Amino acid sequence: IIDRLSEIIFIQVIRATLASASKPIPFLSAFTDPRVSRVLSEIHSDPAAEWSVESLGRIANMSRSAFSNRFTELANMTPLQYVIFVRMQKAARLLVDSNDSLPAIAESVGYKSEAAFSLAFKRQFDVRPGEYRRKHKAAAAA
Repeated sequence: IIDRLSEIIFIQVIRATLASASKPIPFLSAFTDPRVSRVLSEIHSDPAAEWSVESLGRIANMSRSAFSNRFTELANMTPLQYVIFVRMQKAARLLVDSNDSLPAIAESVGYKSEAAFSLAFKRQFDVRPGEYRRKHKAAAAA
C-alpha cells in the first residue's frame, strides 16, 4: 500500500510541476493526460502483466489506435516501448538490490524466457544482466 501511495503522490507532484511549466516537457507530459496517466499507473503497478496496446487502450477508455497515437505523442515512445522500459528499470533494480536468480528476475518482470529477457536487457543497458549485476555490486562494495 505504501508503494502505491508513493506512486500516486509522485504522479501528483509531476502533474503540478507540469501544470506550471511554460512549455511541454517531453515524456512527462504523459502524466498530465488523465487517461494516459491512468495507464502509466497500471503499468507501474504490474509491469509483468501481459500488456498489449488493446488492453492499455481499454484502461484509458480509448480505441487502440487513438490511445497509441496519444500515448506516443505525449511520451515520445510507443506504449509497448514504455512497458519494456519500465520492466528493464525494475529488473536493473532487482539485479542490484536482490540475490534473485536471473530466471526469477526475468519472470518477475514479465519474461517467460531468460534468453528473451537477457536480449531486452542488453538492448536497454548495453550489457547482459549478469554483467550489470557484477559491475553494480562491485561499485556498491567499493
